[in-house]
Amino acid sequence: AKFFNIKEGDLVRVLYGKDAGKQGVIRRIDHKKNQVIVDGCNMTKSFWSPRWTPKTRDVPSITTVEAPIHIHNIAPLDPVVKKEKK
Repeated sequence: AKFFNIKEGDLVRVLYGKDAGKQGVIRRIDHKKNQVIVDGCNMTKSFWSPRWTPKTRDVPSITTVEAPIHIHNIAPLDPVVKKEKK
């Protein structure tokens, strides 16, 4: 689907999954996979391993990042009333 009724920066509510009921702002949309990344929702742990050089001496660490959510699992919210748009 190329056209959605949402865009980056819109307020949405997660309908299904472990974060059902949470609200967040859309950070990125993937049109090919029909997925969005919602700020603060669907957080997963990711292992970050930098390239080690003697100058930087970066050490690997575990970070938390937002995983994508399918477009059918979110609903746009009216920013004034905080209710789902029909």
